[in-house]
Amino acid sequence: MHPKLIKFLLVFFSLMPTWALALASDGEQLINIEADHAQLDNENKVTQYQGNAILTQGTLRITGDVITFYYDDNKHITKAVAKGDFAKYQQIYKLEEYPIKARALQMEYHAQVQKIYLLGKGHILKQGNKFSGNSIAYDISNNIIQANAFPVRIKNKIQSSAGKVHIVIQPADDNRGK
Repeated sequence: MHPKLIKFLLVFFSLMPTWALALASDGEQLINIEADHAQLDNENKVTQYQGNAILTQGTLRITGDVITFYYDDNKHITKAVAKGDFAKYQQIYKLEEYPIKARALQMEYHAQVQKIYLLGKGHILKQGNKFSGNSIAYDISNNIIQANAFPVRIKNKIQSSAGKVHIVIQPADDNRGK
């Protein structure tokens, strides 16, 4: 990798805020990205990682065939998009709790509003509770999940739904589905 690109990425990721309201220690951890190809476009404020892309930082793990970061003039992430057969997200938000896991054909994280959008065959597993739908919006700050079975557009193609929204909620005192 070109030395200027390496220097930029080190500065870029040192300035990057934590992805969500996760463990405080996650934001203090090194960010590690692996992929078959990396591309930096300073003019358009975009970095993209292609080919089995994996991002880890503390308990955060995001995987996808392609992960694209959009950032502002201050090098803060405004949006991240992961795509793949299934883009996956996992992170622990509270000690002694199991990680929240999500997957979809396309996953978008919007940093300023603290929301994750799962488009196409979306699934979230949170403390044994399961949410499935063709489109899911997860408001991290307010802990609100909205799911629907409507068709969504991915890569300029309509991804039709496989059915209805499906939700499984565990009894309050049951710790299954960890």
